[in-house]
Amino acid sequence: MFRQASHRILNGPRSRCLRAIDAKMYLVLSMYLVLSMRTFNRGPPMIPHDNPREDSIHIMAGEHLGLPFWTRFNAHEKFHLSEYVRSFMERLGYQVNTYEVMDGRKLVPYQCVVVRQQWDELRTSFVEAFRVQKAAYRHANGGSSTPTLTEAARPRWISAAHDVCPAAHIKSDCSVRIGNAAASSDSTDVSSVSTFFV
Repeated sequence: MFRQASHRILNGPRSRCLRAIDAKMYLVLSMYLVLSMRTFNRGPPMIPHDNPREDSIHIMAGEHLGLPFWTRFNAHEKFHLSEYVRSFMERLGYQVNTYEVMDGRKLVPYQCVVVRQQWDELRTSFVEAFRVQKAAYRHANGGSSTPTLTEAARPRWISAAHDVCPAAHIKSDCSVRIGNAAASSDSTDVSSVSTFFV
């Protein structure tokens, strides 16, 4: 009796629906990567630029990369990691697609989503230049605290009032809505180990 009841529950339509959602979430999370930036409490991170300006910092360690001049990224505007990563990579001569929305919900400003394959191709270039950014940040602010970028971070959402598609991220037919190229569930943990750029 118990066996039949548990079999009926575990193989019923709701369980099949949850397994389908889980499979789709795994597929989506294997295609996209959540990046997160922390410890930039002394101002926005630095970004390379071509010509010396009044507010620029010269970092000799960046000369071999062609990145000797650095300035604050949008110092007078609210920080958004997606805009920062896109601008940073453009300054390095690469195009990268970044997204602020995942699963129809807006991520907090210090997180963004990138296409995993595209990120894997550009990661080495980013990391090398980001190390120079850390030197520029320390030079501009003093101390040892610098921005840290984490890969495979757990998505954090802005309140439900800012959802792009409220209550629409899971449809009744068990399909996961992929809003602006990424999807996740608030209760889904990314099972990969986070990577910190030194």
